[in-house]
Amino acid sequence: MVAIFSDDTNSSAYYFPILFGIFVFLGIIQLFIMYLQNELQDMNFSLNYSLQAGGDYSMTFIANKNSLKFRYILAYVFMRSSVWAKSPYIWSMYYFYHKFTVTEIGVLYVIDAISALIFGPITGNLADKFGRKAFCQFYNFSVCLNLGLRLTGNQGMAYLAQVLTGVGAGLATTSFEAWVVSESIREFQRYENDREKFLKKLFKTVNIFDACISIITSAAAAIVYVSILKLFHF
Repeated sequence: MVAIFSDDTNSSAYYFPILFGIFVFLGIIQLFIMYLQNELQDMNFSLNYSLQAGGDYSMTFIANKNSLKFRYILAYVFMRSSVWAKSPYIWSMYYFYHKFTVTEIGVLYVIDAISALIFGPITGNLADKFGRKAFCQFYNFSVCLNLGLRLTGNQGMAYLAQVLTGVGAGLATTSFEAWVVSESIREFQRYENDREKFLKKLFKTVNIFDACISIITSAAAAIVYVSILKLFHF
């Protein structure tokens, strides 16, 4: 990692970023192929269903399925992008801006994980009771709030921000999936088997998207971060 940002011209410093970029590019291609294969299976499923069921209702089922899939994937992509876009900055912000030690930063990440473990079931139950859509929207608010707390430069606020990060992680892993499952039950009441197949393929698709987003968004954010440092001579 040091070799990437140093001015050393030895062979390792020169070739490592190139090899890393090649592996990242090949990984994205593989994920894209997996996505296309999954989409092809989904198209075949829709075609077979349409031929077997016939009538206007079959077309309504397919249209509703595609609409729900698009809405969930769009929300999921934006939600996960907010997670990965900030990942290159957090450690640097804590180390250089908040003046935490490496050990203290490790404790902060532990707080994040413990918070997600504690608040995940709580937020899931509350979302079931008061509405999943509202809690999905609250996730956006929690992300903005924890970033704002970090930007204060106050170490105490940084600890609170990590707690909120864990709350957001709990919302991300419960409310969004619970919402799409609930919507699929409402829209596909008469087609339990088809609903199960739809959800399995949908969750497989979003996992592929998440892998792509983690690579692309983190890399783009890191490039922007390094460019800003060089621009302002930090």
